[in-house]
Amino acid sequence: MVDMYAKCGLLQDAHKTLKGLRVKDIVSWNALIAGYAEHGPAQEVLACLEQMELEKISLDAISFVYALKACGNAGAIDQGQELHAEIARRGLENDSHIGSTLIDMYAKCGLAMDAILVFNKLPVQDVVSWNAIIKGCGMNHNGKKAVEYFEDMQKQGLKPDAVTFTCLLSACSHAKLVAKGKEMFELMPTVHGIRPSLDHYNCMIDILSRAGRIKEALRFIESMPCLPSIDMWTAILSACKVHAEIDLGFQCFQQLVRTDSGWAVPYVLMWNIYVNAGRLEEANKIEELRKRAGAKKKPASALIEVNKKIHEFVVGRNDNKKIAMMLKTLQSRMDRGGKVPNIELVMGLLSDDDKEAALCDHAEKLALAFGLLNTPQGQTLRVTKNMRMCNDCHNSSKAISRIEKREIIIREIYQVHHFKDGWCSCGDI
Repeated sequence: MVDMYAKCGLLQDAHKTLKGLRVKDIVSWNALIAGYAEHGPAQEVLACLEQMELEKISLDAISFVYALKACGNAGAIDQGQELHAEIARRGLENDSHIGSTLIDMYAKCGLAMDAILVFNKLPVQDVVSWNAIIKGCGMNHNGKKAVEYFEDMQKQGLKPDAVTFTCLLSACSHAKLVAKGKEMFELMPTVHGIRPSLDHYNCMIDILSRAGRIKEALRFIESMPCLPSIDMWTAILSACKVHAEIDLGFQCFQQLVRTDSGWAVPYVLMWNIYVNAGRLEEANKIEELRKRAGAKKKPASALIEVNKKIHEFVVGRNDNKKIAMMLKTLQSRMDRGGKVPNIELVMGLLSDDDKEAALCDHAEKLALAFGLLNTPQGQTLRVTKNMRMCNDCHNSSKAISRIEKREIIIREIYQVHHFKDGWCSCGDI
């Protein structure tokens, strides 16, 4: 019953059923943590591990895999490293599934070199582990290294699969390796016998859009044998925002709202395009359309690990006076350094002062302020975000890394940003 509820995403029912069991063995616990790893917050997996330890239930290989996934998803590097040490003590490091999950965990926490060390120590490097290291390099903005691993993989006699190409194309996108990405995509069916799927087409649109080749991305969509996805139109609309393509942006906006008028992201992007162009009347019309459609943004949240505990922050929810004071101090220091708050990112009819205050309540800024208050000077701060950072938070993170002389690592959905000395690994793409 625990397994059934967990697989259906009914996690409260699964947990309640587990609590009611007279004998809670490793199988029932694994079923629950698998459910949390798939459907629920990563923090719940780590809470389950604490309870298992209290009940003297020893983790097995399956437990370790789900626990490592949770650590990667939450950016809980301290707990992840403790699990790695226990895995080594138990002699499980050579397990290919555990090894691949370790690679993924370290990469998501921004420790690409540690991921490479794990990969190099694996006695058998199968396709799954090669995919993990290619993906890990890509998400940490080392696309050239990802391509090298792809080439090494074939030299070792291993045949790449469809997942390999998804990881590789994504790496090319983050590194702006347009020519290499197009080359790899064309080689998929001709050399490797793999028919491109929707995921691969999504990656190609992302590659072209990030590089500012918006018209080429639109032509690519017209040539596809499948219908374009929401992800494709969103990627192009995001590129239109960056490159001030107003008319093309509106075309993408129309495609998106026709598909799902209740999704807030297209409205926010189109609103920003108009505001950046100084076309405030059109921006207000987009805001009215959003309100009429009842489209509400998913609340942005951010996680940070401090003293082996995960702390979650949600945008606009801050009643901690110390955090508020820290953010005010940071903003003052950034102002003196020439960093101006990007208040046009805040929707609604607010005063400039209120918009600036709203920017201070963004989830990753709350998490960073908490980290600065509760960790030793010079310690790296790791934050995990449930969506992409806005430009203001990205620029603020660069400034804070310089002001506080700290390395800051922030993982979004698809990539990891490394901020150091006022610079970001993404090259601001």
